[in-house]
Amino acid sequence: MGQLPELLTVPEVAKVARVTDETVHRWARDGKLPFIKMPSGLKRFRREDVEAILRGDAHQAVAS
Repeated sequence: MGQLPELLTVPEVAKVARVTDETVHRWARDGKLPFIKMPSGLKRFRREDVEAILRGDAHQAVAS
């Protein structure tokens, strides 16, 4: 059985990426950063997807 991915909140992604929360929401809305919508309606992001975006490997993040 595989290990569950680490999930980050919008503010956590913003801090790691050194951008605003609104930028994270825009990346998600524009399809640049995949997210998981929680039952509460909040977004969560896989750390590996965020790191791929920051490395400039957007294709890997979207393909995951």
